[in-house]
Amino acid sequence: MVVSSRTSGAAGLLRNGYNGWFFDLDLPETFHKALEQTLAKSETARQVLSHGADEVRRKYNLNSLAERMKALYEQLIEEEECVT
Repeated sequence: MVVSSRTSGAAGLLRNGYNGWFFDLDLPETFHKALEQTLAKSETARQVLSHGADEVRRKYNLNSLAERMKALYEQLIEEEECVT
């Protein structure tokens, strides 16, 4: 389960209430609310945890990472060919 501030790198990975919860560093009550969602609402927490696990399996498995790396190298080669 992920509870994070919006100022961290998690902002690009999380969707609030879908695969984790955000809180605002300037509003402590938002941290308490996010923590409550995690601890007090077990069914909601299970769904959020499941969404996060599915996303990790889908986006960060070896095949997916290899495909993204291949695409990046192809883009860099194409850019280099355009320069020369």
